[in-house]
Amino acid sequence: MFISVLAVFYSKLGYVECGKACCPVLAVASYWLYEYDRLGQVIAGRKYWLDGTPVAGQQFEYGFDDIGNRKVARRSGDENGWKLRESLYTANLLNQYS
Repeated sequence: MFISVLAVFYSKLGYVECGKACCPVLAVASYWLYEYDRLGQVIAGRKYWLDGTPVAGQQFEYGFDDIGNRKVARRSGDENGWKLRESLYTANLLNQYS
């Protein structure tokens, strides 16, 4: 698992290079933590205030099988980063989601 951080400290509207993609930067005092699996897929993205408190509704998690098919996605969350909404995915023999 790899972790990267995109920090935003009262910056002007613009863009910064965050390693995987060009990310928009807004003028807020918060930061994102991203986690990647061994295939380089994002498995989690969580937004926090500068004091380390999770930003409500800005927590995302993804689960994949061994060949990279998405199996689960979790999103939202409360001010503690809990109570994520879950969506399950299944792929058929042609790797099409159903």
